[in-house]
Amino acid sequence: MAKKRQAKHCTGHRADGSPCGAWAVVGAVVCGAHGGKAPQVQAAAQARLAVERVAARFGTDLDGTPPGKIALREIARSSAMVCHLADLVSQLSKDELTWGIGSKRTVIEAGENPVVTIEQRARQHPFVIMLRDERNQLRAWIMAAHTAGIEERYVRLAEQEGAWMATIINAMYDRIVHAWQASAEQQAEGRAIIAEVLRAMDRGEPG
Repeated sequence: MAKKRQAKHCTGHRADGSPCGAWAVVGAVVCGAHGGKAPQVQAAAQARLAVERVAARFGTDLDGTPPGKIALREIARSSAMVCHLADLVSQLSKDELTWGIGSKRTVIEAGENPVVTIEQRARQHPFVIMLRDERNQLRAWIMAAHTAGIEERYVRLAEQEGAWMATIINAMYDRIVHAWQASAEQQAEGRAIIAEVLRAMDRGEPG
């Protein structure tokens, strides 16, 4: 989880060589008297704060990585998730998009085929909600990247990296489904597993 920013003491030193001890400019490591008012320091502080705000909002671990790299990494991850979820939503039927699934229960009796009971409710399908939330997260990271001064082309490359990742995963999955002739239920389970792995990546967790 992202940690709350703690106020820092200036890392500069007085003329006699002793530590400054004054409070540093927010987002920086030096006070105004030791360069904290310089434009480049102010810009770097704003970039760091922008990334930290988004990280705190979505529970991303900063792990000491430079703000720019964090933003690009999260853009790639979130882009992969958006592409995968968009693919899942595109495969939903009209009824699934309208009603969603409230619950699903499988009843197996001796000597009988499994009976699946599905309860539908008038609500958005979970995949639709997840896609909307993930798009909001991707948008927030892109805005943080712009605030951090990252060039547009690098942001686009990060988005493309995520999209390629999702495309490759989905293509591999489709080949496996075809080769193994998976049932509709097995296909749904497989796609749910892919979504779970991508969400773990999106949170910065190991797969």
